[in-house]
Amino acid sequence: MTNTTVLVVDDEPRIREVLQFALEREGFTVATAGDGGAALAKVAEGGVDLMVLDVLMPELDGLQVCRRLRQSGSTLPVIFLSSRTEVVDRILGLELGGDDYVPKPFSPREVASRIKAVLRRRAAPTPKGSSSDGAGEVLSHGALEVDVV
Repeated sequence: MTNTTVLVVDDEPRIREVLQFALEREGFTVATAGDGGAALAKVAEGGVDLMVLDVLMPELDGLQVCRRLRQSGSTLPVIFLSSRTEVVDRILGLELGGDDYVPKPFSPREVASRIKAVLRRRAAPTPKGSSSDGAGEVLSHGALEVDVV
């Protein structure tokens, strides 16, 4: 995971510190932000490979940050952290474009493992015949079309 930069975004300084320490021990470069606006600014500067994003923050919350990223066309991997643990909250986070959702309290080692898993999936080669956007090849015969995944 050398040269992989993870942006940790949380309004609680202690959570940022714990994650920064744990992720740096795993070999990641870590940047931090204390709010959604600062997170978007750091992403705009470039160099961020994945974002760990708290859902509940004042002003611009994590869901709004993710929504803005996706609306801008960004495919930056996002792992949500949240004290909101209801199934509907996790589903909403994933449907808005999150790649994973980790409930608080969390294990820093689990977060590191989930980051590695998301990055592995992102780095996996695209299957032959598939486009990079995830859409498969379409085979047609008359009125019949089959989307090959």
